[in-house]
Amino acid sequence: MKITRVIFWFSMFIFSVAVFADDNLSEDEKKRRALNEKYDKLRLREKTDFVVDRSPEFLKMPVEIEMGSDYTVARVPPEIKMMIVPDIVPEYFPEGPAYMTAWAHWCHMTRSDDNRFYFSVSDHRGFGCQINLYEYSPARNVVYKALDVDELLGWTEQTYTDGKIHGFMGIMPDGTLWGATHFGVSPDSSW
Repeated sequence: MKITRVIFWFSMFIFSVAVFADDNLSEDEKKRRALNEKYDKLRLREKTDFVVDRSPEFLKMPVEIEMGSDYTVARVPPEIKMMIVPDIVPEYFPEGPAYMTAWAHWCHMTRSDDNRFYFSVSDHRGFGCQINLYEYSPARNVVYKALDVDELLGWTEQTYTDGKIHGFMGIMPDGTLWGATHFGVSPDSSW
């Protein structure tokens, strides 16, 4: 199946915003960076290919969970493929006017008839938001950015944007991939 068109509904407002250097990270972002450095034991953030894990630890019952006897533990651990999605820039966000800034996947993943998966990742900033659509092809074992939505719509760092693809995306019978952005509340003086 070929994706022939991409359709988005959006609302757009223009405001100005300052661009901040990496040295100007918020305290929350500095803490998040430190946690990532401490707990990224497989060094996923440094890799561009899948990391595969099939640990026997996957079969251990968590101590804090009481499951009763109505469950079965697999004999063989599942194989887990992991990757940080590409083109997540900046990885950490500067101090500044933003609401709930974070790279995240806010909508359902969509699967095509030929077994390709589509999803979005956005930074959820009100000003200068970045939204990327990705394709994961198990047959080719690749994840790549299929569309830069903010580039398509002409958003800049000074543009008040929708912030994310929200809810469902879908593929129509003619191959059109569709999705909807999310428009939150307009910024006020507290921002």
